[in-house]
Amino acid sequence: SNDISGSPLIGGEEVVFYSPPQISDVNKQLDATENAVQANALALVVAAVDADALVSQTEKAYDMGIPVITYDSMLNSKKYDFHFATNSFAVSKSLGQKFSQKYGGKGKYAVLSGSAAAAVEEERKDGFIAGLGPGWKITSGGVMYNNYDWNISLGQAQDILTANPDLKGFFTTFCIMCNHAVIAAKEQGFRPGELGIASFDMSGDAYFNIKDGWITASAVQDPYNMTQAAIKMAYFLATSTVKRNPPSSMDTNFETVTPENLMSPKIQEFLTIVKKIDKIKD
Repeated sequence: SNDISGSPLIGGEEVVFYSPPQISDVNKQLDATENAVQANALALVVAAVDADALVSQTEKAYDMGIPVITYDSMLNSKKYDFHFATNSFAVSKSLGQKFSQKYGGKGKYAVLSGSAAAAVEEERKDGFIAGLGPGWKITSGGVMYNNYDWNISLGQAQDILTANPDLKGFFTTFCIMCNHAVIAAKEQGFRPGELGIASFDMSGDAYFNIKDGWITASAVQDPYNMTQAAIKMAYFLATSTVKRNPPSSMDTNFETVTPENLMSPKIQEFLTIVKKIDKIKD
């Protein structure tokens, strides 16, 4: 957002970026969205923390003629113009299929997720489960949600492994939680690769946990280009004279990163932004 703000690509317009201090701060995202609507922003580009909470504000903007572009996480509304995201269900289904093949086609697994209100995380969870196939059984209690409290997430991973010594592995909808699964696996005496751990996205810790063989695979998106594409589309729709069309969407780039391909030139180039943000030096 900072890189494209004021650039000729968006007619020199300013991009005002806001992210809540914590991913669970739905009310602060609500306030920021309402402020943008009240200011009659040229366009709204939104990654919704909660699929329902922002709907009244974004529909208000849409009805005012303000283009509404969503990215990464959808809204439970038909009043938007364009959506940019990885096809989370399809990607997670592929992860589930590969996980099943690697770990014997049947067994017990666990799922850690941030919030059932986040549409993108539900898509990831549902896709992975669909990809596993009928030979798999989720741990007692089902999907474990933590509302982005990382102490809860770590405790859930530890408790699950303690109660289920026969566990084949974890799927986590967000990479911070996969690092918690790695911590729990190390505490229980597992060796790298013995316990399957699949996830979405990437952080510095996840990078090295993949490199060391603890994380089986992570589907890593391209948030830099996803966001810039969303902003450019927002500007185009805000300044275009074309008639408003029904909502459209576009799949964006991703790579499945594994211990086997992490150090390949292709994956290293893809992870340039992640490595820059987290100051990763191999």
